[in-house]
Amino acid sequence: MKLMLDCASARYRALVCNSGSKSARRNLLFTNVYNATNMKPFQNSNTKFALTAAVLVVSFALAACGGGGGSSPSTNTSTSGSSGGSASGGSTGGGAAPTVPANTTVPTPTYSANSVLKTEFFNDLNSARQAWNISLLAQNTDLDTSTQNHANYLAENAPPSNPGGIDPSTGLLYMHSEDQGNPGFYAATPQARGTLAGYTGGVGEIAIATWNSGTTVAATAAQADAMFNAFMMTVYHRANMLQDNYRDIGIGFSASENLVVDMGIVGQAASLPATTLNVFPLPNSVDNYPVWVVGAEAPNPVPSLAVGTLIASPVTVAAGYGHALTVTSFTLVDTNGANVSVQQVNAANDTEEAAIAPNMAHIIPLAKLNLGETYTATFVGAIDGTPVNKTWSFTTPAAVITGVTQTAYTMTAGTTLTVPFGVPSGTSAASYEATGSLYNATFTTSGAGMALTIPSGDAVTPVIVTITLFDYYYQNVSTTITVTVNP
Repeated sequence: MKLMLDCASARYRALVCNSGSKSARRNLLFTNVYNATNMKPFQNSNTKFALTAAVLVVSFALAACGGGGGSSPSTNTSTSGSSGGSASGGSTGGGAAPTVPANTTVPTPTYSANSVLKTEFFNDLNSARQAWNISLLAQNTDLDTSTQNHANYLAENAPPSNPGGIDPSTGLLYMHSEDQGNPGFYAATPQARGTLAGYTGGVGEIAIATWNSGTTVAATAAQADAMFNAFMMTVYHRANMLQDNYRDIGIGFSASENLVVDMGIVGQAASLPATTLNVFPLPNSVDNYPVWVVGAEAPNPVPSLAVGTLIASPVTVAAGYGHALTVTSFTLVDTNGANVSVQQVNAANDTEEAAIAPNMAHIIPLAKLNLGETYTATFVGAIDGTPVNKTWSFTTPAAVITGVTQTAYTMTAGTTLTVPFGVPSGTSAASYEATGSLYNATFTTSGAGMALTIPSGDAVTPVIVTITLFDYYYQNVSTTITVTVNP
C-alpha cells in the first residue's frame, strides 16, 4: 500500500518525510523554480524556503518595506510594510532634487561574494522590469554594503517570538529592523543602513529571513530564481520590485537563507506618461503562479482568511509612480466567463499599514486557479482623473508533469538515481513504495531534480520501487515511474 505523508514543515516548505516499514515507503515534498525571464520551469531546485508549499505556520517570512516619501532621505516608520516604492532621494548639494531619467541599460554587476546568486537575482528582477518598460536597476555598492550587513545581522540573531510582527523600537517589521546591542548591529532601519553605508537617496527594502536557522544553502542561480519567484507571487513584494521610480539596487545574502534587497534613487524619478498602465501577468502569457498560500507574506494582504488557505497570486495593474490610479471595477473571469471571487487590494482599501502606493492596484483570487484555462482580467478606473480601462487574458499552466523522459529505470545499490520533473503549481511531491526492504533509502532534492539514493548493501535481492510524482496542490496531476534496484 502506498503511504502519503503530510510533508508540511514549520520552518521549510521542502521536507523529506520518512516512514520506516518493511516495505520502505517514503514521501517527499519539494518545490520547482520558475525563471521570470522566459517563464519556463527549472527542474526541481533545492529551494527549502519556497513559499508555495503547504505550510500553515512558518518561522521565516517575506517582508516588504518602502522608503521615505520626501525629497530627501528619510526613515518611514509609519508605512513599514509599504511596497509602494515611495523612496525619493535628495540632492547631495542641498538644492532641488535632480530629475533622474530611466535606466535603459545598466552595467553588468560585479560581486565579491555569492556572485552567482546575486547576479542571477539582479538579472531576474531587471528582466521583469524590462518587460514593463520601466527603469532598469543599476548595482550600487553602498546599497550592497547596507544589505549585506543586514543579511549578516539576520544570520547572527534568533528570530523574535513574532517574526512577522512590528519592532516597537523602529515601527518596522522585525525583518527590516536591527536592535542596538544585538550581534552584528549595523543600523536600525533600511534608510539608516543605506545612509551609514554612504547612500544619499531614499531606500525601499524587501527581505526573506530565516534568521540564524542553522541551515546552509548554496548561493546558486537556482536559489536566486526561487527567491525571486517567491517575491513575485506576492502583493507587496511584487509591487515594490516593479515600482518604476527606483534606479539603484543592492543585494545582500547570507548562506543561512537570508536575502535582503534594497532599491533606491538619488534625486527625483522622471515621470512615466500618464497613459502608462502596466499589468501582471503579462497579456497572453502563462501565469506560473496559479496557487499561493495565505500567511506567506508579511504584511498579510488577506488577513481575513485563515493562514494556510489556498488562494492564487495577485493580478496587478500599475500606472506610473506619482500618478493616482483609482479603481471603479477590477474583475477576473474564467474560460467559461464565470466571475472569479477576488479581493481587491489598493491604496483606498488596504488595511496593512497603508502599504499600497496610489499608482497600483491588485486583485487576489480567493481560491487557486484551474489549470490549463484562459482567464480574462478587466480593469476600469482612472489615472489622475482621466478614465482608463484595460482587458487582457492570460493562461494557467497545463495540467501535466513535465521533464520525465522515461517510465522505467534501473539502478544499483550504492548509487543515486536523479529524475528531473516539473509540475504546474511549482510545488512538487513524490511518494514511493518498494517490493522489498530498503531501510536506508532516501529521497533528496537538488538542482537536477528528485534523487533516490540506495546505500550499498541495502538491496539484498532486486527490488522494484514504484514512484508517484505529482503536483502537491493539484494532486490529480501525476505520473508513475518504476525503478529496479539491483544489489
